[in-house]
Amino acid sequence: TALAVPDEDNCMVVYSSTQVPETCQVVIAKCLGVPEHNVRVISRRVGGGFGGKAFRSVP
Repeated sequence: TALAVPDEDNCMVVYSSTQVPETCQVVIAKCLGVPEHNVRVISRRVGGGFGGKAFRSVP
């Protein structure tokens, strides 16, 4: 889950529940074709990992 908000400094501020904000910053910057310093990822403390969100587990 994420929310992306452009700001007045030509940057993208992304609020996400990720545990790896640095990796998200790199990937988002590549997808948008902007320098990494123009992407800010803000992740609140969530208390740990509670299972994957991107893929479904298959037995």
